[in-house]
Order: sequence, then C-alpha cells, then structure tokens
Amino acid sequence: MAAIVHCVRHGQAWHNIQDHDPSLVDPRLTSLGRRQCRTLRKSCKARESRIGLIAASPLCRTIQTALLAFYPETHDEIRRPRILALPDAQETSPLPCDVGLDVRELQELCNDRYWPVDLSLVKPGWNSKSDGSRFAPIHIALQERATDLRATLYREAQRLPLRNGRMPEIVLVSHGQFLHFLTEDWEHAAKYTGTGWENCEMRSYELRIDGSTAKRGPCLFETAKSRRKRGMTAKAPTQDLQGDMHLRALKDWYDQGAFSPNLSFREQGC
Repeated sequence: MAAIVHCVRHGQAWHNIQDHDPSLVDPRLTSLGRRQCRTLRKSCKARESRIGLIAASPLCRTIQTALLAFYPETHDEIRRPRILALPDAQETSPLPCDVGLDVRELQELCNDRYWPVDLSLVKPGWNSKSDGSRFAPIHIALQERATDLRATLYREAQRLPLRNGRMPEIVLVSHGQFLHFLTEDWEHAAKYTGTGWENCEMRSYELRIDGSTAKRGPCLFETAKSRRKRGMTAKAPTQDLQGDMHLRALKDWYDQGAFSPNLSFREQGC
C-alpha cells in the first residue's frame, strides 16, 4: 500500500541569510524562519488530523521546524503523532552548519527546551562525516542512505494505525540538498544556492513499491497536485532525464560555490 509523505525543507536558519556563515555549528531558525513555519502551519491545518508520524533530521533547525509547523497543540496524547529523529535525513555537507550535536548534548538540549523528540535512533557517531562513515559526504554514501531512509519511512508507514479509516500521512523535515537525493528529483536543482527547495517548502509524494522499482525498494513519486502547486507540469521527467539533470546539478552547485558531493562531472566532460 502506498503511503503519503510530505517532504519539507526546514525554515530559514542563521546560515541561510545573505553572506551566510557556514562555520556556525548546527544553527537554529531565524525570526523569519519561525514565521515561515507558522505560515506553513496555517496552510496545513486541515491536514493535521491525517498525520500519523512527524520525522525530522536531528539537527536543531529541522526539529524546530517540525515542532512549529506540524506538532499539534492538542493535549490528546493518543492522537498526537510522535516526532522521530532520523539521522539518515541529515544534510549532505561536512560544514559545521550541517553537522549535528553529540547525542548527549542533543538529549540535554531537547530536555531543556521541552522538545518532545524521540531520539532512540540517534546513536553515537551519527554526526561523524569522516571518510568511510555512513554519513560521509560522498555521492555513493548519500545515495545509499537516501535508499535506506525511504525504506525506513515505508516500514514506519506500515506500522501506523489507520486514521479515520485511512492510511496516515507522514511528514519528513529535512534539508535542501539532501532532499534531491531522497526524492530523486533533480529538476531545477540549482534554482537557489545548492538546492531547488525554498525554506519551508513542502512537496507531497506517494511512497510505494511497484514493478519498476521493486529492485530498488520503495520510491517517492510526487503527486500531480503537488507538482502543479509549484508551477510544474503534472507529469515528472523520465528517469533518464533526471539522471542528466542530476549530473548538471552537481556541476551547477560547484559553480555556485555551494558544497557539491561529487566532482566526477569534470571527469565526464560536463
């Protein structure tokens, strides 16, 4: 059965402002970023009762976005979805702004701020992006954890109880560059510096396994409504076209001065 996943890029954080400083460690949302979250919350209010799980990268800006934009204000603990931190959803680069806190420090922060986040899947080493690590900022590692994250979301979806007789929906708050790897959508991927996603932008997908994806596991397919909402044609580009756009995006990110996880485009004559 297909699950609906709403992918969201976090609100504006301090490293996203003009003349941003990537040396900021795990920056939090700006006042504009918080306003963006409140605006998104208003636009998604009617969908609140359908959401069975809120997932987020364990970085501060994504957790804040998940809480401000999606966590219900109701005190009904039975109906309130949990916020699950997923290390595989973290951003691509090894820059300080994209590296999270150690587990103990993150847990203390969540306790101090009363952030009701499930950190059970956040293990020591989740914020290590050294060579050979699971979270190394290289192309093959990013593709592997994107595949694993889609599988995790699919498993979580199957475990959720029905809501009003319908399969519940999932929200995932992640990051502008990694979302391209996760969704495998590279259309206009360099519209902004290092990404095609606006801050607090939400796109909706069906997460499913079908004949064309069985060997790769669950894949995300953006809904026609979601594509039209952002001014795109209802039909997505073919996989071959996405492959071409993928290579172009890596080069464009490099030319923009953004982090690019693979410079092999130079070897391919692009």
